Amino acid sequence: MSFQEKFRWVYLGVAVVTNLAYVAIILWRAQSTSITEVAYAWPMIGAIGVTIVATIAGSILAAIAGYRAGERRFEADERDADIHRRGEAIGYAIFSVGILGALGLTMAEAAHFWIGNAIYLTGVLVSLISNALKLAAYRRGF
Repeated sequence: MSFQEKFRWVYLGVAVVTNLAYVAIILWRAQSTSITEVAYAWPMIGAIGVTIVATIAGSILAAIAGYRAGERRFEADERDADIHRRGEAIGYAIFSVGILGALGLTMAEAAHFWIGNAIYLTGVLVSLISNALKLAAYRRGF
């Protein structure tokens, strides 16, 4: 398993946990107030920050474990680059559709809660789907 593939697994694990925690916090807060009045900014910033820090830490740990197991190659090869390029192209398409949805919410003058969470959801979906597709490409090919 290449380091790039290990990184994808680390990211997916971290992203699923942090985003589920974000949703749980928002739903818990929504029990006592209207959903559009929930203070979502700091939980969202926290979820993004924890995702970044935990992914970096997990990647470092995966690299150390790989090095101890005898792996000495951590740079991406041609196959890694091709998988990355294809996954990002699909992610870009998903991102475009999601941002159009957020733009539509803005034009409809929806509450900031919905606009902010639409943008956040777009980013989360792009990351999860593109990384899942990259993992599938590592396992099954294109």
